[in-house]
Amino acid sequence: MLLPHRQAQIVLEGLRMISNRNKQAGVWRSVFASVLLVCLVVLLSSSTPAALAQDVKGSVRGTVTDEQGAAVAGAEVTVSDPSTGFSRTTNTGSDGVYNFPDLPLGTFKIRVTHAGFKASEKVGIAVHASDSLVFNFALAVGAVSEQITVEASAIQVETTNGELSGLINGQQVAELPLNGRNFMQLVLSVPGVATGEGFSAQGKGLKGGSDLSISGGAVDANLWLVDGAHNNDVGSNRTILVFPSVDSIDEFKIERNSYSAQFGQSAGSQISIITKRGSNEFHGDVYYFGRNDALNTFNTFVKSGCLAGGTACEKNKLRRNDYGYTVGGPIKKDKIFFFWSQEWNKQISGTTSTARMPTVAEKGGDFTDLEGCPSGFNSFPKSGFIKDPATGLPFTTNNVIPADRLSPVAQIILKAYPDPTNLDPCATNNFTKSFGVPTNWREEHVRGDINLTKTLTAMLRFTNDSWNIGPNSGGFWGDNNLGPIGEAWNQPGRVVIGKLSKTIGSTAVNDFTFSYSANRISITPAGTDPGLVQQLNDSIPTFFPLSGKTYGDKGPAAWINCCGLPSVWTIAPWQNQQDLYTWQDDFSFVKGKHTIKVGGLYARNYKAEQGNGEFGTLGGPVGLNGFKGLANQTGYGIADLELVNMALGWSETRDLFKVRNVWHDVEFYVTDNWRVTPRLTVDYGFRWSFLRNPYLSDDRYTVFNPAAFDPALGNSSCNGLLYSPGLKANPCPSGTGGVAGPNRALMNNNNHMIAPRLGIAWDPTGSGKWSIRAGLGQFFNRDRLWPLQIAGNNPPFNPSFNSPGGNGRVLDQGFDHQLPACDPNCYASGLGLPSIGQSTSDQMPNAWQWNLSVQREVFRNAKLEVAYVGNKNNHWEQIADVNFVPSADRLTYVQNENSTAKVGDPDAHGFADAGHYLASLRPYGGLVANNSITYYSHGSSSDYHSLQTFFNMRVRSNTTFQAAYTWSKLLADSQRLDTPAPNLDGQDRHATYGPDILNHPHIFSASLVYGLPTLQNSNGFVRGTLGGWEASTIVSLSSGPSITPLVSVQGLGDPSGVGNGTATGRERPNRVAGESCRASGADSKTYLNPNMFSVNGFQLGTIGNAGVGICSGPPSRDVDMGVDKNFKITERIKMQFRMEFFNLFNHPQYVANDVINNAKINFNAPVFGDANGNVVTPDPSNGVLRGATQILSATPAPSSNYGKAQNVRENGFRQIQYALKIIF
Repeated sequence: MLLPHRQAQIVLEGLRMISNRNKQAGVWRSVFASVLLVCLVVLLSSSTPAALAQDVKGSVRGTVTDEQGAAVAGAEVTVSDPSTGFSRTTNTGSDGVYNFPDLPLGTFKIRVTHAGFKASEKVGIAVHASDSLVFNFALAVGAVSEQITVEASAIQVETTNGELSGLINGQQVAELPLNGRNFMQLVLSVPGVATGEGFSAQGKGLKGGSDLSISGGAVDANLWLVDGAHNNDVGSNRTILVFPSVDSIDEFKIERNSYSAQFGQSAGSQISIITKRGSNEFHGDVYYFGRNDALNTFNTFVKSGCLAGGTACEKNKLRRNDYGYTVGGPIKKDKIFFFWSQEWNKQISGTTSTARMPTVAEKGGDFTDLEGCPSGFNSFPKSGFIKDPATGLPFTTNNVIPADRLSPVAQIILKAYPDPTNLDPCATNNFTKSFGVPTNWREEHVRGDINLTKTLTAMLRFTNDSWNIGPNSGGFWGDNNLGPIGEAWNQPGRVVIGKLSKTIGSTAVNDFTFSYSANRISITPAGTDPGLVQQLNDSIPTFFPLSGKTYGDKGPAAWINCCGLPSVWTIAPWQNQQDLYTWQDDFSFVKGKHTIKVGGLYARNYKAEQGNGEFGTLGGPVGLNGFKGLANQTGYGIADLELVNMALGWSETRDLFKVRNVWHDVEFYVTDNWRVTPRLTVDYGFRWSFLRNPYLSDDRYTVFNPAAFDPALGNSSCNGLLYSPGLKANPCPSGTGGVAGPNRALMNNNNHMIAPRLGIAWDPTGSGKWSIRAGLGQFFNRDRLWPLQIAGNNPPFNPSFNSPGGNGRVLDQGFDHQLPACDPNCYASGLGLPSIGQSTSDQMPNAWQWNLSVQREVFRNAKLEVAYVGNKNNHWEQIADVNFVPSADRLTYVQNENSTAKVGDPDAHGFADAGHYLASLRPYGGLVANNSITYYSHGSSSDYHSLQTFFNMRVRSNTTFQAAYTWSKLLADSQRLDTPAPNLDGQDRHATYGPDILNHPHIFSASLVYGLPTLQNSNGFVRGTLGGWEASTIVSLSSGPSITPLVSVQGLGDPSGVGNGTATGRERPNRVAGESCRASGADSKTYLNPNMFSVNGFQLGTIGNAGVGICSGPPSRDVDMGVDKNFKITERIKMQFRMEFFNLFNHPQYVANDVINNAKINFNAPVFGDANGNVVTPDPSNGVLRGATQILSATPAPSSNYGKAQNVRENGFRQIQYALKIIF
């Protein structure tokens, strides 16, 4: 690594160079170089610590021989890039070998000279990210003045390492039809890539989900890099910070498996995007891409709800305009270069909201319009009358609440609900409205490159994204799509990187890099009634004083989640901040047959995120004047809301806590590429990572840990909690619990993360035409930050309030039910109990990756790769209920689940009631009663095995083709997509082991860019009409994700008896022999067969025998196509007109999540039996299922949506895009 004094020497050398140039050239020519160097000085000398940069260079080596194959020692070898003036020279060793490590990316030529031989030159050598190329020379006897020049092959067989990767070149990025002009779509073109339902190839900003599992990795294990700078939003690791314009991307490379030790901080894939740079010639383009829904086909679900023939169908609105420009070139030839890109995306897309709204009359307390509706419509009393809780009889005004008994606060709440669009009061959904949702994105991107001297270069790049969406629903958390209350989201993102590269002699290179990566997320109130949030806040008093709340009375409105009304939830105002800083140094040198690279990085990072809401949640009615019971309600939820003095459920947190995560990383690596023999290369090394666990900067958080639990403290709120030693003192009152954690992160750090890497490449013939390779390595991964961010929900720092004693709050009277002698800081009176737990183990997520592959040159510029690829994820994030019911007590738990036994009843077993008895069956029931504690640990694992094939071909400069096929299986015990699904059985994590939701057994992709002949020698008419055409296509085919069937049994909330609130509803049924997942004759939207599952013979307190992931969801079949016509305007300027067709064949791409969410089958009227098959009925006195061990029979009652897709993906119907580009 470069020491500080060496960095200073490099900077001074650059300053002297600029000073000398200023004396010889105009000042303006030096300004840009001076500014860049000053910026680099600031970066290098900054005291602000560090985010991540990775090496994005390539290398070239080879052997120089005579025509008889004897090594030629001392030959002079020069590699150069005429477009930038770069050159480097070395000499061959005694074995004739030359080696150029760490070359910048570009197109080079290599010239070899030696006395007594003709000069030999190879041109068109394209060096891509992380390439390790081999070009051998056989010199012919003759004069040095004579020269032999050949064109290098564009596609080479890899013979120097064991890693698997995939390259997307600049032509593919620029010419392939990309839906949404988003480079992420191209990642799907390499083998082993499976998409999660959150993946979006169209969206950007927060709409641009990067849910990709590459070669069996988790979707949050991928590292996205731009010119080596970190580009992940580390909160979830599922979105990125900036989306480089496709017109600014030179290429990108996907490291798929077993990559070198120089790459770290990720156990999945490394996706390195390389941006364009300036050269000695000016180049660029100006472009416009447009879309209009008039050219699109219908969403099949929208059309199916229209009149016959579709004549009354209205498409969701789509107006999209993408436009921008790029320009790059020299500021000083061979010395200073720039590249500038700017792009705008402006889109209005339609989204439709449907719901049942209260009519105008109902809002005024008049419910007579419901008398003519079918009995029980919308849960209206079957008697046909709402009752007056004050008398227990129907209102004397016949379903009309008298005006003097209407709640003033309720009238304000009802403003959040627009009036119906359908005047029929008996319409199930009487409100249907299409909203236009505006989404705008803008990017500025500038890059400068300076050749400070022949051996010292500098690069500085700045990318700034601006993205916003709304008002109206963006489909995010806290969002609703009704109109009066809404949110507008804004996410700026930026990445800055500076790099100094120094060539030392002819065999060594040092790169020093600094990067800064950041984003902000801001949510502001919006909607058609901008003052309504304030009216709600003024009308609904809070339990905790406004003086202690972050926004005072300007915070989010209460979440309205009651009374049979659509939920209205908003979290605005809301803020998020991320700042990542990194310093990295990489030093490589050649020593004989060894190319050695050593390096390290230091990163210091910060992320602050706000909690959701502080005004509270308004729940269902509990009765007039706060008393519980149906006898004190009207019988209809909306009427309950409108009746003055009716009490409703209420929960609230004292403050909108903000978690401020701080963490840092230190990593070192050594790697050696050893050319053992001319045919055998071994690439080996290790990476030593010190990934410090994150902590909160203010230390105001706690986590539950079983080691801190003291049964003698009972349900004291701090019992079992670890607090940060950074607080210096226990924040919990004496005698209530609380134990200091191992460190500020409350989790032990691991200092032994030494990850070995090994790759072997063998060229059996020595011709470079085929190779046999193997790779093996361990890769450590940094966790996402989410578990730490929610730990602030634990006591004692942010107490919460729930309606005490089950009584509600009377909106029109404020709070009459405050707990006596308990101020808002009191949490020991039941205002908070542990809900989030965490292991203190130092285990860190990691993966072992391996592969065995064969590459073969099929013909010139075409190669085929066939590989076996494996991946074993260890110690991945696992979520379970640590307060689970032990397996020995689960049958008892189910038998007593509905018990109403009280003290004195034998079935109460000496407890005050059945609830306390059930709590006693849990290990921490004395603390949290019969409730769950969500516990995070690193106990999850997965296994991946696959056959991956990859074919690449390039014929002529304007035609490329590649195809990939993957046959794979991914097995896991916690899903690898987004938040791991809670383990069904907290005692046995393998109970949920099986095909993962990201398991797509068959995946095929292909892409083609085919340039037709230009017909330059034809006449003008023929050349203009038939020449210059280009066709391109992307084909993506994938089998559906694995689906796990679920079950619910009428009257039993937990038939398996696991008591797992974190996995409630995840119990599995029994499987019926002979039935398949898809029923014969099922329509195209249905993927689950209800006849395949049963609960007959289901053993209570166990898990059904229907396996995990036994069925498959909707497959994906997508073909995108583009047709381009190029017109030559001048020798250097051309115009291109494009038409692009996305989902060309209009296949409905059904959303698998809808099927997964509807994978639960209901069973009604269960008949219980004992072990001998005798019928057992609940005890009529207390509901206990005494003696029951199984379900003898039950009636299946699948919902109308069971196992069916309810919508299509963003590419689920054909869309057409038109474009015009001017290229120079």
